Amino acid sequence: NNICSRYDYLKNQAMGNSRYKMPWLACASERKRFLADMKTQLVKKFLIENDIFSKRFLCFAGSVAQIKELGGDSAIHSKLTKKTQQQLLDDFNNKVINHLFAVGMLKEGMNLPDLQVGLIIQLDGNERDFVQKMGRLLRVDKPDIYIFYFQDTRDEVYLSRAMEGLDEELITYDIYN
Repeated sequence: NNICSRYDYLKNQAMGNSRYKMPWLACASERKRFLADMKTQLVKKFLIENDIFSKRFLCFAGSVAQIKELGGDSAIHSKLTKKTQQQLLDDFNNKVINHLFAVGMLKEGMNLPDLQVGLIIQLDGNERDFVQKMGRLLRVDKPDIYIFYFQDTRDEVYLSRAMEGLDEELITYDIYN
C-alpha cells in the first residue's frame, strides 16, 4: 500500500509539475519490481498448492530472472546457448520434462504438444503478444489457463483489453491470495 500510495501521489503531482516526473518514474520502476517479486512468490505458492508440477505446462513470465527463479533448469531464454535451448525443447517434446518457463521466445513458431496448463504471469500492452501466447496454450482441448494480474494496475487494463471479444462463458475469474 505504501509504495502504491506514493506512486499515485507522485503521478498526480507529475501531471501538474514537471519536477515530480523523475521521482514518479523512479517510483514506477520500484513499484514494478515490487509487484513482479510479489507475483513470483504468489505463483510459486499457486504452483505447489494446485499441484501444477504434476501436469504438463508452459509458463510465460516477465523476465529472465523471474523464470529462472520459478523454473530453475526448465527456464528457456535467450541467454542460454542454442544447443541448450534445443535440448530443453526436445526434452519437453519427448516428455523428459513436463514444464517450461519462458519470457517470450516460445510464443510463436513452436509446437509444444500435450499442454494441460498454461500460465501467463506478465501482461503488457502488446495485444499481439498476448494472442500469440494464448494461441500457443490453446492448441489442445480445454487446457487450464491461468492469467495472473493485480487489480488496479496496468495489468488489469491490459487483461481487459485482451479479453474483449472472447466468450465470457468460457472464462472463470478467481481471486487468489
